[in-house]
Amino acid sequence: MHAPCSVLAVKNSIDVSARVMVGIDGSPMARAAVECLLRLPLPREVRVTAVGVVPPMPFEATEESAQHTRFWCAGEGLLDS
Repeated sequence: MHAPCSVLAVKNSIDVSARVMVGIDGSPMARAAVECLLRLPLPREVRVTAVGVVPPMPFEATEESAQHTRFWCAGEGLLDS
């Protein structure tokens, strides 16, 4: 899922055990998001995680790669039984 613009989701209050995630992709908007995050008055205990985002890599889908994906997703509990 992709948003056509920057997205900021915030609960009513920030718990000191809260975590913040910011996506970075090298774009001016991502840089602005990081700069905005740095200006927020977050408690020191808040854990900030930067996630690198890259465009999907084209690859040839094979039955072997599909089996690998199904195996991985099943191991992560991402597939319905």
